[in-house]
Amino acid sequence: REKIIGSAQYTDDMKLPGMLHGAILSSPYPHARIVAIDTNAAAAYPGVTAVITGDDFAASGLGPFIKDEAALARGKVRYVGEAVAAIAATDTETAHKAVRLIEIDYKELPAVTTSDEAMADGAPVLHEEFASYAKTFESESKPNVMAIVQIVEGDVDAAWQSCDVIVEGEFETQAQQHVYMEPCSALVDIDAAGKITVWSGNQSVFHVQAFVATALGLPMSKVRCITPMVGGGFGGKMEMTVQPIAARLAQKAGRPVRITLSREQDFEMIRARHPAKVWMKTGAKSDGTLVAREVKIILDGGAYADDSPGVGAVCALFSRGPYKIENVRLDCRPVYTNKLRSGAFRGYGGPQVAMAGETQIDEIAERI
Repeated sequence: REKIIGSAQYTDDMKLPGMLHGAILSSPYPHARIVAIDTNAAAAYPGVTAVITGDDFAASGLGPFIKDEAALARGKVRYVGEAVAAIAATDTETAHKAVRLIEIDYKELPAVTTSDEAMADGAPVLHEEFASYAKTFESESKPNVMAIVQIVEGDVDAAWQSCDVIVEGEFETQAQQHVYMEPCSALVDIDAAGKITVWSGNQSVFHVQAFVATALGLPMSKVRCITPMVGGGFGGKMEMTVQPIAARLAQKAGRPVRITLSREQDFEMIRARHPAKVWMKTGAKSDGTLVAREVKIILDGGAYADDSPGVGAVCALFSRGPYKIENVRLDCRPVYTNKLRSGAFRGYGGPQVAMAGETQIDEIAERI
């Protein structure tokens, strides 16, 4: 009811006494070393209270499956739009003016912008330290391939011999933006004992708590997270957005800080559905019984793993579709590219392979 009558309070509607406004500076390059950052001019700008960079956060990596990310870029940037620095100021206009005064010296690096480029011999490696990253799963991996998911049941090679109809094809799906109505936003306050309270639109309040605590090097008991009304998420707000950045600014400024992304910056900085390349082969008997299926899937995971290993596992599992197929060989590989990170999106890997699988069901039906 409160949404219908307009009284619902979203994060950007909330205000606290003495509240500051945050702004984020993003990378203009898809792949570059950060040689130096000069924040002096921004820090001296009238109305600016705090300036932060990647060095202001704990060294621990962030991420739900692979700890490959930082709240603000450290060492290098890996996609256009990646957050590099942030400031807190007395009002939004001052914040957005001052953040552009931060000077960053970049050394541009070769970039890979497709999954094919990423897996090619001699391709630039996005994460040289990949082997040392903490991970929540065990998986064989290769340069720029963040996970390999394989499911095998039955004897696929022998099963083809008993098929009356075999169809084979390659399919490709594009990236999608979640286009939730509420851009990502976070408001942070810190009490006299140093306990942090974070209000933000999100899809997992405990994920937010864990990411903020890890980014700031705090125990989770020092972080309290509250979810007000959420203006849509659809997977895009499942993991970290701007909460750790707002929290560190609030710590440094000693005052509440709110960050709300513009629609443009939300498009550039947050996440999207995985583009996919799917090779699929399906065999059936003349009475319509499905006998065998083999699938090879490449997911464009973007610059950071985010939910890609989980999406890859679901993508492989769901590539059988809602059908009984006793002989399957399913392989899915999410890869790193120098693009916006891909993450959770309604269906979580299912829609990409459903398009391929249902197309082949239609093809088999026509053939028999």
